[in-house]
Amino acid sequence: LFRGKPGYKIFKHLSCIVFSEDVLCAEDIAGHEDLKDEDYKLVAKRVDESVKEIEKEKEDLDPDELVQKEFQGEMRSSPKGLGADLMPFQKEGVSWMYCQETKVEDIRGGILADE
Repeated sequence: LFRGKPGYKIFKHLSCIVFSEDVLCAEDIAGHEDLKDEDYKLVAKRVDESVKEIEKEKEDLDPDELVQKEFQGEMRSSPKGLGADLMPFQKEGVSWMYCQETKVEDIRGGILADE
């Protein structure tokens, strides 16, 4: 699937896209009639999921959801070969990332960034 911009095409994985609020069914997507039946079913399913995700995003947050929680997993030492000492929050970050990659099955990968 792609959304055209002047001079550009943006491609997205079907599993990654959240369709906008004006897309309520697969027929709302330009070119849907050109899809194979199995692809059309996948798109229709993702549109339904998108509608639910948007509804969930609109729900009020519990303020406690916004409070940072301390990492509860195993704290790891600095990675081998690192030529610097990590600050405590950096050790927590490395430990959290290691846990995400090795112990959490449905959420892997990410970007570590700083200001």
